[in-house]
Order: sequence, then C-alpha cells, then structure tokens
Amino acid sequence: MDHIESQVKILDEKAQDLLNASKVMKSILADHKNRKSIPWKKTIELIEVYKMSKQLENKWATDNLSPEELKDYMGWEESLKERFSDSEKQDINQNWQSFVKELQENIQQDPTSDYGIAMGRKCMDTLDILYQPKHASVKLSVWEKGIKKGHGDIPQEVVQWLDKALDTYWRKRLYDILGSVDQADRDTATEWDGIMTEMFGDSKEHRLGVVEEAMTDKNITEAARKWLKSYYKL
Repeated sequence: MDHIESQVKILDEKAQDLLNASKVMKSILADHKNRKSIPWKKTIELIEVYKMSKQLENKWATDNLSPEELKDYMGWEESLKERFSDSEKQDINQNWQSFVKELQENIQQDPTSDYGIAMGRKCMDTLDILYQPKHASVKLSVWEKGIKKGHGDIPQEVVQWLDKALDTYWRKRLYDILGSVDQADRDTATEWDGIMTEMFGDSKEHRLGVVEEAMTDKNITEAARKWLKSYYKL
C-alpha cells in the first residue's frame, strides 16, 4: 500500500505540473494573441517559476496569480529575507495587527471621511515598508487577488471598509495633482508619475486604466483630461 500511495503522490505532482504549464501557456497566448510567434524562452522560464512556487507558504499565490505576477511575488518574498531580520518581521506584523484592530474598533466610521482618508494613508505607509516602490505591482496583486478574495487573516468587513478608504485616499491625491495642471509652481508630470509608481509600479495597463476612468469622471476638469491625453499621447 505504501508503494501505491507513493505512486499516487508522484502522479498528483505530475498532474499539477501539467496544470501549471497549461496555465502558463494560456497566459502567454492571451498576451500574444496578435503575434505570429510565441516567446518560448520566456515561457520555459515561467514554467520553472511555477515549479519553484511549490515552496511558497502562501499557496493562494500559486493558484491565483498570473505567471508574471507569481514571478514578481516570489522575487518580493525573497527580498524580505534580505531586507528584514526575524525580529523586524515580527515588529512589522505586530504593527499591522494593531492597525487592523484599530480599524475593527472604528468600523462604524465613514471610510470616505477624513478619518478614512487618514487610515488609508496609514495603511499605505505601513505597506510601503514591506513592498517599496520596486514591488508596488506585487502589493496591488496581493490586495486584489489575495486579501480582497479572503486569503489572509483580515476580517472581510474590515477589508471592504479599507478598500473604500483606500479608494478615497488615492482619489483625493489624484484629484489634487490633476487640479494643478494650470499651476506654474507645480510639476504635474513628476507628481503624476510618482503617484502612478506608488500605486501600480511599472504596470502600464493599470496606469492607462486610471486615465480611461478619468475621461468620464465629473470631478476632473477638461483641462486635466487634455493634459492626460497629451502626457500619454492618446
């Protein structure tokens, strides 16, 4: 029986490898559907990433992140080992738990109020210690595909509250920058690029998503829309 169980385990692992390879191929095909050739070298590299991802403690990442997101996530996890000692990690975790507890105790507050904006900023200040601008795209993936999907130890009512608070926090900052397009004493381009990097890292897709939404946002002036179109050469 032990021999059979071992064989079953091996077959399960092989099956998982095939599923991971299939997931990589589907992602590559989706990203290159208008091209005649497929980047095989990149494809093989991403399949290797999936093989290495077996060692991840957070299994949700393997199941929910795209190949590129998973590669970035693993790079981020590896960087934590280099940047923080065990005691520093414990301090960061304790600070985060205290932050979540504070939210739970004030869940009746309006997440779009000044308090909500302040907590949104406090959240980003806490997370930026972990992610830094270099891993902003990982921060976004963890939030959208991990925490908001119930992967983590944060109660969902807190997640929903914080999601609204963060949206309000970012919008306030974005509106402030776009409201400066006619102000000679403000470097709008530098400020805009800075907040985009904070929010999305190098993700062009997410940056353009903000621009697309801005085109129909009644809180954004026509002058700001024209500036965005010029900045992104739309």
